[in-house]
Amino acid sequence: MSDEQTKITANIMDYMSYLLGLIERRDWLKFSQVALSSPKSYKFICEIIDRCAEFHGMTLLHAVARYDPPVDLVKSMIELYPSALRSEDCLGRTPLHVAAGSDASPWVIKLLVCSFPGACSLQDEDGRTALHFVCDTSCELFEDDVPRERRPPGLDVVKVLLAGSLDSVTLEDRDEMNAVEYAICSGASMDVVNLLQKATQRVMKKSAKLSEAKMAAHNALETQVLYSRYQGYLPFKCRRRGMPSTARDVDGDSASSLIT
Repeated sequence: MSDEQTKITANIMDYMSYLLGLIERRDWLKFSQVALSSPKSYKFICEIIDRCAEFHGMTLLHAVARYDPPVDLVKSMIELYPSALRSEDCLGRTPLHVAAGSDASPWVIKLLVCSFPGACSLQDEDGRTALHFVCDTSCELFEDDVPRERRPPGLDVVKVLLAGSLDSVTLEDRDEMNAVEYAICSGASMDVVNLLQKATQRVMKKSAKLSEAKMAAHNALETQVLYSRYQGYLPFKCRRRGMPSTARDVDGDSASSLIT
């Protein structure tokens, strides 16, 4: 790396440290003025972060989502660089995962879900979805997190996440825990627990119907295959014996009885 490239890289890292400092202090006005005033510059910085190994897959949207940002700020960031919604950090977490585990407002959660519903069904390296993080108030997103008391999962946030992916309610993490179990352990209201349980029942019924349909299709296919085989076999067998194709074989079976 040339001296000029080293200097540019150092300047970028200094700039990023400054932005991250504004985020940690929740100085959203200053952050908006510095980072978002020039859409072209913001996109350029985001692209550099994407290629920088030091950030471990984290985007500026990940960083902002951690500190309960204003919904208007998040909306502007998404409009300027929408691909950040799909970015996963080194732990397999999207900005939605981070927001869900950081007590972000229901409006921010809703914006992230509506912008990229697919994030609701994604599981991180521990098998956790955004719904897991919302329902588990004891979770720690990062090793350097200061332990703090979190409010129990709210009904509005849970509804939004279920709207993004109803199937996520039955997914288990590495500890074989699902969202319902975490919600109960976290002291969630009965409204939240009932909603999660009803969602679980719907998914299970849907899964059972799908299994029945697959079994019926499988049986129908097997019957069709057997019928095709015997259609070709029985007339040939009967012709060799000089018998009509509708006759029964030596065991007293007709073509129709062999496939029923």
